Amino acid sequence: MKAIPPRAGRALGPLLALCLSLGVASIGIAATATPEATPAAACQRAAMPAATPGAATPTPAPPIDKLTAADFALISNSVTVRMTPNGFEPRAFQHAVGNGVDATLINTDTCPHTFTIDKLDIDVTVPAGETVHVSIPSSFYGDYPFHSHAPGDNGPEWTGLLRVYL
Repeated sequence: MKAIPPRAGRALGPLLALCLSLGVASIGIAATATPEATPAAACQRAAMPAATPGAATPTPAPPIDKLTAADFALISNSVTVRMTPNGFEPRAFQHAVGNGVDATLINTDTCPHTFTIDKLDIDVTVPAGETVHVSIPSSFYGDYPFHSHAPGDNGPEWTGLLRVYL
């Protein structure tokens, strides 16, 4: 291996310093990326809003197996479901067997959400601030859980229940 002449070594010093400073600068830029550059990061937030000192703490949503008759909205052939920062509103609705339902899904949140009824093969994505219409076919009597599987939608407020009664 040949030794580097002393003059060449002195010239490499500033070049090496320049390369190192560029590398550090690029790391600094990557570390300060804004949420706008990464849309998924903008929607990753706590399921319930942070409590303000002195304000009442919001009551967590009960799981769907703890819903009572008072929690169910009675509908005929249509329902409007809002997707808010606090989950689905209403979380539970019921209608008579033999009727299909026209659902209007309104996403008032800043994040996309889904409306998914696995038993009926319904899986609709509703972008932030958008409205989507979906037809829920006539079903046998029983309970049909629905949920959102969008990132961050993992609390009970992102689950609900469609009940079809006789």
